Amino acid sequence: MYKSLDNVIRKTGSEEEWISKLKNIKDYNVLDSEGNSPLTLSAYYGYLDGCKYIINNGGNVDFVDKYCRTPLLCATTSLTISSGISLFERVRDIVYFLIEHNADVNKVGEDGVSSLMNTLDNYCTDIAVTLIKKGAHVNSRNKWQMTPLMYAKGIDINIYQELIEAGAEINAVDELGRNPLYHALYDAQEEFKKNNESITSLLLRQGANINTGDSSRGDTLLHVAASKGHVNLISILLNSGHKLNVQDKEGDTPLIKACKMNKIEAVKKLLEHGADLSLVNERGESAMTHAVSNIIYNGDNQLKEILVEYGAAAPKILGDVDVDEVNENGDTAIILASEVGPLEKLKKLISRGANVNHQNKEGKTALMLACCSAGEEKVELLLKSGADINIQDNYDKTALIYLMDKNYYGDSHRKKFNFLLEAYDINVNLQTRSGMTALMYVCRQTYLEHDYIERLIKKGAKVNIETKKGKTVFSFVKNDFNLKELKALLLKYD
Repeated sequence: MYKSLDNVIRKTGSEEEWISKLKNIKDYNVLDSEGNSPLTLSAYYGYLDGCKYIINNGGNVDFVDKYCRTPLLCATTSLTISSGISLFERVRDIVYFLIEHNADVNKVGEDGVSSLMNTLDNYCTDIAVTLIKKGAHVNSRNKWQMTPLMYAKGIDINIYQELIEAGAEINAVDELGRNPLYHALYDAQEEFKKNNESITSLLLRQGANINTGDSSRGDTLLHVAASKGHVNLISILLNSGHKLNVQDKEGDTPLIKACKMNKIEAVKKLLEHGADLSLVNERGESAMTHAVSNIIYNGDNQLKEILVEYGAAAPKILGDVDVDEVNENGDTAIILASEVGPLEKLKKLISRGANVNHQNKEGKTALMLACCSAGEEKVELLLKSGADINIQDNYDKTALIYLMDKNYYGDSHRKKFNFLLEAYDINVNLQTRSGMTALMYVCRQTYLEHDYIERLIKKGAKVNIETKKGKTVFSFVKNDFNLKELKALLLKYD
């Protein structure tokens, strides 16, 4: 067994140097200490002359590595433009070279992914056509039960035609119940809308099941088209018999999805077909809920005006009647503005007397949401405007705990932390429903934030408070090094 050839090939400065290393290898059909073969590595790193040298000297074109990958599988995995045009072109030449030397086009890796799937996944339709003509199985399945037709990305109608002519199953479904038509819509990029429409029409003509969807989310083809704003696809689907007001597992209709993504033209098209404005999702949100959010976040009334034009009641939350009017989730304008809306909008609402301590159906306040969003100015403004720092939500979390329950403590986070701790009446020992305190959240970070811990202790944070399962702050420390640091830090305050 050889030492790591991967380390060797990484250290070589050129293909010529790699070939000189290959000349010292006696058997090219043996794996190195990491389970790689010389040929799979040459293929993966785009060394065509290295591949030629190995095959000309007895290397098996289909010799598999530890991960069941053949050289062809490794090469097709590397077929990505993101690696650079030069490497992409070199690897493409290797793929054709291996095919010409009768590489088995139907070998699959541990995950069941074939070379045909790899090439389709990397948009290499010319190579995919070559593989099909060489006998690549068009109905093979990977471990997720996906077929090559599901990998076609909704981009090139010609490759769909090639796969269908070769016998690809139109209505095969993966482990989540998604057929090729669903994948074509879901995976399609914005710049390929026209191609996607042609592909959708082709698959429907070939008998694709229109009543397909993702079983994990419950969304349908129309949900996908609506959320992407594919107006023509919406028409194609509805004219082909797709249900209009179908709801996914969260209760979202295609109309709600389109409103959520602010896809104006898609909203118009769905309303033209009679989409039901009264339906709400599991969170109590309607199409108008997202129109309101769009006004608060972006100052854009267009979506609201369209919904009103088609019969929706104009929400009071936007008028001058009551700034504390609530939506289906119990949110007021100030709660929505605190999370994502502009600072000026928040100032205006406060100046009009909005209740800064209103709690929505989840018990959340504007201050809690401001602690979770970008920027510290909203936290400062809300505190100066009378926000109650000790309010607890339905899970007994406070604004401070929401802030501490973050994985990254950057500059903005520290400024928010300072604003909160400067509040004279803050209670740093309030516990969540499970018994967690703000100090516990800090101590479970990968790197101990000494200044946070010290500031909390100076504010009265108790070290020996227990959760409902009997855990203290020491139970949440990630490793022994952090534990030693924490104990040393706490000794200063004994």
